[in-house]
Amino acid sequence: MWEIAWDIFNEHPTIGIGSGRYKKVVGNKIKSGNAPKINLSDHPHNEPLYILVSLGIFGFLAYIFLYISTGYYFYSSLIRSNTKQIKYLSTLGLMTVGSFFIFGLTNYSFGHQIMVTFFAVIVANLAGALHSHEHEEL
Repeated sequence: MWEIAWDIFNEHPTIGIGSGRYKKVVGNKIKSGNAPKINLSDHPHNEPLYILVSLGIFGFLAYIFLYISTGYYFYSSLIRSNTKQIKYLSTLGLMTVGSFFIFGLTNYSFGHQIMVTFFAVIVANLAGALHSHEHEEL
């Protein structure tokens, strides 16, 4: 599945094939003999690769920016802090961001509303608690 997805990305690198079209495009590649017969899925079971295929390099850059920016926020807070509460919250934030990215290497977690909601709520709550504790530190 990853090889087929990579081939599709190479054919449409800039803006991808569009969201929700992966299964149809892979099916067409199989029918035409350009890909081996595999069980069709809605995604290639790799989130970064699926983002590349469906949204192209621009969508991928936005996806990576999401992880880099949230990870940087928690990391910078961890490095600057002297209190255990802030270090704890920062570590939880880094673990959340890192865990989601790692999980995405074998699944398409942001394809499910519950996963998007969970990520957003956890990151927002941790960031809000961090901000509150950092404000108290001043």
